[in-house]
Amino acid sequence: LEVTQDYRDLSHFIDVSAVPELTSWAVEGEQIRIGAAVPYAILEEDFCDSLGEAGQQLLKLLGRLGSPQIRHVGTVGGNLANGSPIADIPPVLMVMDGVIDFNGIFGKRTSDVVTFYEGYRKTSLQPGEYISSIRLPREAFRDFHRFYKSSKRIEDDISSVMGAFRFAGKGREITDARIAYGGMAATPLRLVDLEKQVLGVVDADMIQKSKNLVSTLMSPMSDVRASAEYRSAIASVMLERALREFSGERLPDVTEAL
Repeated sequence: LEVTQDYRDLSHFIDVSAVPELTSWAVEGEQIRIGAAVPYAILEEDFCDSLGEAGQQLLKLLGRLGSPQIRHVGTVGGNLANGSPIADIPPVLMVMDGVIDFNGIFGKRTSDVVTFYEGYRKTSLQPGEYISSIRLPREAFRDFHRFYKSSKRIEDDISSVMGAFRFAGKGREITDARIAYGGMAATPLRLVDLEKQVLGVVDADMIQKSKNLVSTLMSPMSDVRASAEYRSAIASVMLERALREFSGERLPDVTEAL
């Protein structure tokens, strides 16, 4: 889009598709390392199948991330570095407690995904460095997960709202939570105050109070994809759906019905 719509003159490209450290993923002790140049298609083919229910939830999301052509070229690191507030992957990595590894002329460093975003399309990535990998704790995959994407088209479209939810607990009681959204602010957001609100037994009163808090914590903008009011409403519905499914309700999958 930067070339075809913004007419940027990108004179130099570096192909890193043959660098093994960047294009592979591996389990390393209690962490999973994903090379920054791993295409989404690789995650679909073997990564998700090895991660139980959490992997299957991620697989559903990846199936709606662009077209098959895009998923064979687009990468996890690219989705992060682009800095877009409506990118699909950052909210997922936020709720999974993801850590970004950097390398460059000044050496190596790390950053959590949450603080990587500093403003609209602005990240902490410095000149002379690159994202080498993303690391996720294996324990993060043992919890309850839901990843929801709202877009005008079911397939091959950019998100209007992206919601990622991770709950730990038993029965109807949530003992720990991670909640993040894309498309609701100038950057992807993790909502710590909302995470505190959903702790406890999931019931109608808790769900309603949590939904009411969503609109007070975020102030989305209106654009060609969705109005601010629509985004707030969808974000609240995503939260309600995640809470109800955690408590054991079986809700219809709209995308599968289509």
